[in-house]
Amino acid sequence: MLCVGGQHLAGHEGVENNQRITNLFIAANRDERMYQAYSDYLNGWENAGGSLFRPWLDIGQYSKWGSWGALEHVDQEESPKYNALLDFVNRR
Repeated sequence: MLCVGGQHLAGHEGVENNQRITNLFIAANRDERMYQAYSDYLNGWENAGGSLFRPWLDIGQYSKWGSWGALEHVDQEESPKYNALLDFVNRR
C-alpha cells in the first residue's frame, strides 16, 4: 500500500489569517513531541499493512498555509518530523 502523506496544521475559513494560531501551529510542528507523534503515525501505517510511504513534502517553509515540509529549508539538518522519518527508514 502506497501512502503519500504526513502531518500539518493549517487554519481555514479565515483562521489562516490569525497570526497567533499560525504561530501556535508552527510551534507545534517544531516541538520535540512531534517526533513521537510522527513515529506513532508511521508505525500505525506500517502495522496496517503499509509498505511504501512518501512524505508529502521534503522541504517547505512553514506558513499560514501549513507546515508541510519535514524540513523548513535546505540548510536545516534535522527536525522532529525529519528525524522520525529517518529513524523509521533506518530501522527497516
